[in-house]
Amino acid sequence: STSLEDLIDRVEQETHEGEVAILVSDMILGLASGQSAESVSTNIETTLRRYMMKRPEWAIVVWRMLSDFQGKYYEKGRVVPLTAKRPYYIIMMGDRSQLYGLLAKGQLADNQPFFKNRTHQMTLEQAIPTPKYSISPNAVWGSISLDRSDKYVIKNAETGRTPSGEQALAFELKMQIPETLQDESRLLDPESYQVTPSSYKLSRVRQGKDGAVYLRLESSAIVLGDIAVSLKQAMPKWIAAVHAEENTDILNPNNLSRTYGIKYILEGLQRPYESEAASLFTLKVTLK
Repeated sequence: STSLEDLIDRVEQETHEGEVAILVSDMILGLASGQSAESVSTNIETTLRRYMMKRPEWAIVVWRMLSDFQGKYYEKGRVVPLTAKRPYYIIMMGDRSQLYGLLAKGQLADNQPFFKNRTHQMTLEQAIPTPKYSISPNAVWGSISLDRSDKYVIKNAETGRTPSGEQALAFELKMQIPETLQDESRLLDPESYQVTPSSYKLSRVRQGKDGAVYLRLESSAIVLGDIAVSLKQAMPKWIAAVHAEENTDILNPNNLSRTYGIKYILEGLQRPYESEAASLFTLKVTLK
């Protein structure tokens, strides 16, 4: 049988510019004699890294789906009939522009029955151009004055009283939705971002009626200098919840929603992107 890493390599090699390849698989890790899960992950990483040198615009979108499985389950020499919800995966690969054209909001109808079976998404792409952004002129707590000569500079700031009675400064960055393959829910999750310095935190991310994304930066004190907000390249948290470290009996109800070795496969796909760029984009502002 063909190993998953060989199959991914074959799909990459046979997908030409202007094309999108779609691979459907249960993504269950298959190990050859003497092979470890870590070595499979490394093989996938090495193959993808080599390919990305030729195709820097190469991007990958992984959907985790649920199927209504009804058939025979083969386990330890026995055959057992099984009717249950079981996960499978759709992997879409191609140049980022092609995938964006296919998956951009509105291209695929969200009300199709097919999408009811989609539970999670993982998106892998190289760093994207910095989206348009600005500092909202009115602070949430406290007050700010913007520099007229540089829209990314706050020339004066003061803390104010929060609803809980504490002193703090809070203001928002207004960001236009970037042209990215990332799911909108990820753009609206504060944990998707990294903020430096640590004296500032991203306390809220919301989408306004104008469609823009508003990122609220908050600090208990006025700290001068540069502030950077970056959308991280990171493994989605849902992977840990669906990963099975051991090739266990899925007839156990606790294992029905898990996939053996999925973490190692997806880590192999993710590492080349993270090493190329730790973040997808960074928004920068300065307090003087």
